[in-house]
Amino acid sequence: MSRCTQCQFENIEGALFCDQCGSSLDDEALFSGMRARHNTAALVDPGLIGRSKNRPDTVILDDRVDGDGSEPAADVPPDTFFLVTPAGRRIPVPSQEQVILGRADSRSGVRPDIDLSLEAAQQAGVSRRHCRLIWRTGQWLVEDLMSTNYTLVNGARLPSHSPTPISVGDELRLGKLILLVEQGIHVG
Repeated sequence: MSRCTQCQFENIEGALFCDQCGSSLDDEALFSGMRARHNTAALVDPGLIGRSKNRPDTVILDDRVDGDGSEPAADVPPDTFFLVTPAGRRIPVPSQEQVILGRADSRSGVRPDIDLSLEAAQQAGVSRRHCRLIWRTGQWLVEDLMSTNYTLVNGARLPSHSPTPISVGDELRLGKLILLVEQGIHVG
């Protein structure tokens, strides 16, 4: 168990944030906003390593797929993706690569991208940072963020930190809160 230094709550081992107050349990996480990148040295031709007046010092690897050969293809999330609540409210998913779903907590300063507080999220067992949607290679994936009451897709429980594809018509359940995945027409 990992004890929170702010509120003394006993959290499960490996938790990054306190489930009681939302404080960081990992001091290193406060200073690192991104995951470490993969070491690409093994991908570079050994003949390119070293300094030379005729070569640049930096080798840039571009693994993006080209559309017509001139510009890398942009993989941008659609701005017509929605989550529909049991009351019929359509919540637009922001057109960004990662979207955190959960419930806001002013005491701990947690503010997810999609705040489900209006849907009685706390009573339904939705964590402050419950899950996230990730846009990757032309599709949305959902990833449980070690939520207390789990994330389910069409009734199947997701293991934590295992991005799983979702599609239009899927049922996404956060604790007891059920959301339907929907694609709509852009209004704007």
